[in-house]
Amino acid sequence: RLANMVNSGYSYSGMYFRLEADIVLNDDVDDEPTEWNPIGGIYNGAICSFGGNFDGNGHTISGLYINSNSNRSLVGLFAVSHGTISNLKVTDSKVVSGASSSEYVAIICGDNDGIITDCQASGRLTSSMDRDKFGAICGSNSNKVVNCTNKAELYISGGSYAESKEYVGGICGYLGRDASSHDDWDFRIENSINTGDVTATGSGNMY
Repeated sequence: RLANMVNSGYSYSGMYFRLEADIVLNDDVDDEPTEWNPIGGIYNGAICSFGGNFDGNGHTISGLYINSNSNRSLVGLFAVSHGTISNLKVTDSKVVSGASSSEYVAIICGDNDGIITDCQASGRLTSSMDRDKFGAICGSNSNKVVNCTNKAELYISGGSYAESKEYVGGICGYLGRDASSHDDWDFRIENSINTGDVTATGSGNMY
């Protein structure tokens, strides 16, 4: 229901959510899994972003499966957020970026414009496209990521042409915004650690 409401344009700005139990989305992400519909995204030409406070309360969401061949440009448990995501583990995940429109790809949050703190990701992310911003905690971060850990494996085989750009990182693929008008923004990754393997190949530009 949270995804449906945010995706219809209700951001929940200033509201508080707390997870009270572990959630199993799929027992096996490789055996006919049910695909997750990310919280937020682009709908009817508008960016729908989560603006509330989501407290995982130390609980785990396991079995996250997303295949962005379905032409999502923002991919993750949260596609895009300007709120706070905290105290959450997302484990045994499988995220696949294979659509030409995919750009912000992660397990926790595709495009983070808020705060992500005390979160952990594990599983695997794969990409075979160009122009992705690709990381386990967030694909792109234009605010703060604090006290987070990535244990997921990342495999990127994009960059199929010389002008392509792939931004890849265990915690976060891209730090900041593309527009120069945002140079005064405060982008941070603090006290965070990556222990997952990151493998990137291609003929384009890898960052």
